[in-house]
Amino acid sequence: MKRILGAITLFVVLFGTFSFVYYTSGGLAPDYSFSENRYFDLSRLYALVPAYWLIVSYFQLQRSKIARELLEELSGKTFRVEADWIRYSILVLGSVMGLVYGLWDFRMARDVPVDYQIMENTLKFGNGLVWASNGLLLSWRLYFATHCVRIGRHINIDLHRADQLRPLGRVGSLDVFGVMGILALSPLQSLSSDFRWEYYEAAFAIGIPGAIALFFLPMLGVRQAVRRAKQERLAEVDSQLKALSTGDLSEVNTLLDYRSHLKEVPEWPVDTRLISRVLLYLIVPPLAWVGAAIVERGVDQFF
Repeated sequence: MKRILGAITLFVVLFGTFSFVYYTSGGLAPDYSFSENRYFDLSRLYALVPAYWLIVSYFQLQRSKIARELLEELSGKTFRVEADWIRYSILVLGSVMGLVYGLWDFRMARDVPVDYQIMENTLKFGNGLVWASNGLLLSWRLYFATHCVRIGRHINIDLHRADQLRPLGRVGSLDVFGVMGILALSPLQSLSSDFRWEYYEAAFAIGIPGAIALFFLPMLGVRQAVRRAKQERLAEVDSQLKALSTGDLSEVNTLLDYRSHLKEVPEWPVDTRLISRVLLYLIVPPLAWVGAAIVERGVDQFF
């Protein structure tokens, strides 16, 4: 509840700041290349993204805790991380890189009045804030995922209870939801202004590969451990088969059935339902983007 209230407060403060700057600067002239609608579309998006991440990060933190405890239990090791200054340096670096990109990405008009420059600089800061929050969350999730890989390689696998590894897959699916949620929200910047692909290409170019990486990366170490356990167990079964008399067909058939079962044990801790959910997360933002374009074209034709 505190996160939700904090997110609402953050949105109100940011959007209120953008609105205050606009109205105290006198607004934009009708013939200016940057319209009032465009200003407030961007303001809504720039205020919403940090608030959105504040809420999503809470659920990411909870699922990460469950995954960490599971890995520690199966490996018998503490989920040890680097010193605080190293962790914080990685997060700060991700935030700074996002901020720098966001400031660079927002191209301002030239030779404009001072009041307009104030408004454009405010939006430039908002774009930097959005990308800084993206960089912070992305660096955090990648940092956590690398530790999942390191610990996951050394866990003790019970091939008869492979379903106990599912929480690791759910961690990645939530990360995909978080990233793709941002992309689904991106059409808000064209809610009442022109819809152009260049407004979205950077988000899609970074977001989709990032979401796919965040889904698979935490499971890589576990996949290696499962594969190793399967190979060792299959080698044992093969040795037992060689040691058996060819006349003991019932035991041979039992071992052959068990061997087939071992081969079918999934190496990735995911199921069909989870994969379907992730695919849904991946296709919703493009659908939202296409829908926004269709709506704009329809409005242009009728009005």
